[in-house]
Amino acid sequence: MFKQIPGEAVVLRAGGVFRVAELYSYQFKDEVAGGGEVRVLATYGSGFIGLRREGATTKPKVQWCDITLQGRTYRYTKMGHMALVV
Repeated sequence: MFKQIPGEAVVLRAGGVFRVAELYSYQFKDEVAGGGEVRVLATYGSGFIGLRREGATTKPKVQWCDITLQGRTYRYTKMGHMALVV
């Protein structure tokens, strides 16, 4: 289930247009190894996009350039996805 991260936001850039998006977390499950990770996602259109290393996202023509995650620690997975440390 998607859970909003209260008070936190990210600035997204697409085609020269900047906009502020809310941040959400989602518990991804690792079917092979068990467990999983809590990834950070941003609202985009009527859905969500994943945030990745170096300003990249899971939508190729959209980048993130600023983020607020006050008091929260995040890391990048081996595949470059942003994940909360819980």
